[in-house]
Amino acid sequence: MAIRSEALRALVAAGASAEMLLAVIEADEKAAAAEVDAKTEKRRAQTAARVRKHRETHRNAGNGGNALPPVPSPDGPPPPPAPPPPPLNPSPTPGSDPDGSADDVGQAGAGAAEQARAFRRDLLTRGAALICANTGRSQRSALALIGHWLAIAQDEAVVVLGLIEDADGRELADFTSWVDRRLQARREAMGRRPDRGRPAQPAPTGLAARLIRQHAASQMGAYDVEPPAIDANDPDAGPGRGEDLGTPWQAGGASRPSDPLLRAAGQGGHDSRASSALRRRRAA
Repeated sequence: MAIRSEALRALVAAGASAEMLLAVIEADEKAAAAEVDAKTEKRRAQTAARVRKHRETHRNAGNGGNALPPVPSPDGPPPPPAPPPPPLNPSPTPGSDPDGSADDVGQAGAGAAEQARAFRRDLLTRGAALICANTGRSQRSALALIGHWLAIAQDEAVVVLGLIEDADGRELADFTSWVDRRLQARREAMGRRPDRGRPAQPAPTGLAARLIRQHAASQMGAYDVEPPAIDANDPDAGPGRGEDLGTPWQAGGASRPSDPLLRAAGQGGHDSRASSALRRRRAA
């Protein structure tokens, strides 16, 4: 408690020196700081005890008969959790007959649906409690986080609950980001993201297929041999069937390459040196 001004005036009236007043003020400040530190330590101890109690309670809830004895809390036992409300309009058992009986397929479907509902109830109760204990979130914030994770996991509550329990056993510092990364990696591994690229196109037919084949044949080498003529009975020939016109200079569509280039490409061409040698041999 801070020293009052009346006490200081009384000390001054009594003839106290400045050193005495300074010592009194310092002692009062130290006492106030010690009181604040004591309150802070007490609050931290109570918070740690509540968190430890919460973790022990929900960890033992999943062990069945192997539950450990509860640790007494300084604040008293917590109130029991409220049971989940029953569904207003329960869905009928799929595959049931009009007389009320159900076949094997209907019973299997009903069992799977009941198991899925049980996992979802556990996720909304025990999973939310584990999130609150590990992250310090409120109940409403934990339920909102569970909804976000269910959207990533394609509404599979058992997957989300399993990751929450795994993260609780590891006692991670980044509890939320650890679960989120595992769910994102699972979604990418399963390939459930829609393909935003261009869809696969069917193979071309008709005139387009013929042009593609001719272009591929023309890329075999520089001025390579002429591509084969299109067969009139080829189903891919399309409406443009007919004889092949060969290379552009044979059809008159472009200028004729030089003779050395034609000889190098195997297309013939006039060789003046070879002609001169042939004439000399004939003259001899």
